[in-house]
Amino acid sequence: MKIYFTEKNVSSDLEAIEVAGSVLVQEGRVMPEFITACTDREKIYPTGLGLPSGQAVAMPHGESSFVKEDSISIVRTQTPVVFKRMEEPDQTVKCQLIFNLALATGGKHITVLRKLMGLFQDEMFIQNCMQYDNISLIKYVCEQLEEG
Repeated sequence: MKIYFTEKNVSSDLEAIEVAGSVLVQEGRVMPEFITACTDREKIYPTGLGLPSGQAVAMPHGESSFVKEDSISIVRTQTPVVFKRMEEPDQTVKCQLIFNLALATGGKHITVLRKLMGLFQDEMFIQNCMQYDNISLIKYVCEQLEEG
């Protein structure tokens, strides 16, 4: 699985998803329709997740039929962006880390989602994702997803 990282100033959840998806389209990992599938899904099934540390992340994803090769596009925003909460869509969280999942099979999707949910509970994982540079962050997330 390939992981990509972008740091960018965005003003909304949908813009963050578009930035994340655009990287995957440019790299040939997904079809252009993937971005629309992610933004449409986010409006109905929000992916903002509040963490025990008080921080928050979002995990937007779209239909596997638009995925050519498994990948994750991570966007770290310069300022927090409001996402609706996964578990309580009428509430919001402010996210600076967006993990856009592009996974071709349901089994892989569940496995990666479960692994990420575990990593998100680790405050050190979140801190590292907020501080590492591009190359270090990609390597770190790859290593963490491969462990266990």
